[in-house]
Amino acid sequence: MMTRFFSLFVHSNLFISVCTPLLFLMYALKAQQNFSLLTPFFLFFGSFVAYNFLRIAPTYKSSTPSKSAKLFLKYKYFYFLPLIVSFALTGLEVYRTERYWPLILSFLIVGLYEYKNLNLGLRKIPILKTFVVSLVWANLCTALFPQIDWVHYIECFVFIFLLTLIFDYKDKDQDEKDNILTIARLLPEKYFLPFISISYTLFCAYLAHQFQEYSFFGSVIVVYYVLYNNRIKNTSLHLLIDGLIMLRSLLYFCQH
Repeated sequence: MMTRFFSLFVHSNLFISVCTPLLFLMYALKAQQNFSLLTPFFLFFGSFVAYNFLRIAPTYKSSTPSKSAKLFLKYKYFYFLPLIVSFALTGLEVYRTERYWPLILSFLIVGLYEYKNLNLGLRKIPILKTFVVSLVWANLCTALFPQIDWVHYIECFVFIFLLTLIFDYKDKDQDEKDNILTIARLLPEKYFLPFISISYTLFCAYLAHQFQEYSFFGSVIVVYYVLYNNRIKNTSLHLLIDGLIMLRSLLYFCQH
């Protein structure tokens, strides 16, 4: 029962959609920024629609649809309300925001990420995949405030970049089938694993030293477990790695 619940929670993209506003709220608290109460809701519904689009579109008509696509095909009407709410909140967010470029850039990236016409899909451009995912997260979680704190912007970018590298490593077989060149595929495993392990550890050490996020340093155990466990299932992978976004946010809320 719990396995089915977590599978639904992850592959419906509800889990990652909850993580987005949490990270936004963490940076709002961290930088003591003012924000509209609509923004976290916009981020939740926008993430839900965007992630489902990105994970459903490539395999929607395939003979082997993804788990997200299967859920969509089974519960189509469940997705209509979030889509409508997302469009409404996007309109309100665009209307009230003083800074348009993070939204416009993020919308363009999402729209072009899986774009197949003229071979313009950003996901297919060598090495670019990890960078564009991190850029969208940094834009939406740190650049919608009245004042941009570039230290937090870069920190958010690096955080998501490292997590995305882990996903790329675990998905490298699928990326090879899809002919997508990522950093995880480019670097030999004997170099990549130490690189990502040390990089994530140093990043957590930086957070502990600079922002007193001491308790989050324990997340390196999760990362090492995921990287060196070849039997981890897809649902567990998303719960653990996406869960680090939620964990970091909640730990910061508890400490402050």
